[in-house]
Amino acid sequence: ALGLGNDASKPNLLYVSSVQRSIPNVLIYTYPDARYKTKVGKAALTFPRGECADRKGYIFVTNGAPGASNSNVLEYAHGGTTTIERFNVDGSAEQCAVDARTAKLAVISSQLAIFRPGHRTPTYYGFPKGFERIACDYDNKGNLFVDGVTRQNPSRAALIELPAGDSAFHSIKLPPISVAAARGGVRWDGKNLAVSNGASTIYLLKISGAEAKSVGLAQFYGSAGLASFWISGGDIVGANSLSPTVMIWAYPAGGQPFAVLHGIGRGDGVAVSVAPK
Repeated sequence: ALGLGNDASKPNLLYVSSVQRSIPNVLIYTYPDARYKTKVGKAALTFPRGECADRKGYIFVTNGAPGASNSNVLEYAHGGTTTIERFNVDGSAEQCAVDARTAKLAVISSQLAIFRPGHRTPTYYGFPKGFERIACDYDNKGNLFVDGVTRQNPSRAALIELPAGDSAFHSIKLPPISVAAARGGVRWDGKNLAVSNGASTIYLLKISGAEAKSVGLAQFYGSAGLASFWISGGDIVGANSLSPTVMIWAYPAGGQPFAVLHGIGRGDGVAVSVAPK
């Protein structure tokens, strides 16, 4: 559960959620050398999608078929293959993020659900009208950002923020970012907000008040729909939404991937569980 320790002797691990031939899987690889290790037990899996990890190495997997009226998020210890906690949410759980400062767990479904440590009933926050969510992440100050598109302009990225301690979303003005049909994702890289266009480009954004300014971009070759991704140290792992592969590149340098995992199936979520020191 949130706040407990883990086995420091274990290596860093990459978790990959996929559904292949209607069979749900969460595969575990060593990281960053990407050697297959094992997979989690299937007893609790229905439709694994997004993933996130906390700073103590716990992994969270959103687990709900598209359109489901209720679903859950499954928690695993670093290297563990058995569910140690289950967080129930209304709607279909899609993506998640953990606040490194407070250990709050944010889950995207038809609403935003936030679980406080030690609580199994979330607080719900409605998204602004016309906003279609994709992914979320916390920055280093506990502000939660959700990227997506609007129904009025579905080909342009949109961004909203739930500031730390606030109860309502605020719109963030973005530079023009065209998004692919696969849509993108968002992660905090420790310095800037990284927003994917759903193809092969990630925009690095610096947030100042209600505006995001572009401070660079990175190109990731070989990607066939860079949607869900995870940044760990000087690397980035991306699940290709249009091909059964997961790739690892240098970040933010980009270029060609230095590792490719094949035969994943439809990959929806990736996260790196860093072994506690």
